[in-house]
Amino acid sequence: MQNASANAGHPVPVVPYDTSGRSLLGRGYIVMQRMPGISLLDTLMADPAGTAEMASKALGSTQARIHALDANDMIVALEHSGISARSYTPFSRVDDLARLADASGNPVITALAKWLSDNRPADPVKLSLCHGDFHPGNILMEDGHVTGVIDWGNFAIGHADHKVSTVDRTNRRQPGTR
Repeated sequence: MQNASANAGHPVPVVPYDTSGRSLLGRGYIVMQRMPGISLLDTLMADPAGTAEMASKALGSTQARIHALDANDMIVALEHSGISARSYTPFSRVDDLARLADASGNPVITALAKWLSDNRPADPVKLSLCHGDFHPGNILMEDGHVTGVIDWGNFAIGHADHKVSTVDRTNRRQPGTR
């Protein structure tokens, strides 16, 4: 997914090597390109008043570019690597919760899983790539330009507004908090 995004011209670290199911010391790992710059969060903390407008524009335009990526290319890349794209939809977590409810027999979890399933939004007309952890700490900047978007471990394919609320919540944080 990161390589497909980078190949599409987006500032995403290229991954020349991943463990593809193997592990080192019991954990999977990837080796990726080092991206230049410092986090947008650090930039904001250094000069909150002077960089707020730039930060807002950088967040909005970067997230719009991510959402504009062809999700079908991402699906093909995942399937080509032997990974089911279905496991990377926001709804896969609802499915996981339903399995947990069935296994636990817990009536609270069962009721929550049922409510989430009953109130699931319709599938989007156009699938979008969603970062899944989009906030100023995961945006690298240099000389006022985005140089990298990092930490793609929670990405999903689905509704473009899947993680928009993260941006809103992040913008309301007080300087110096995470």
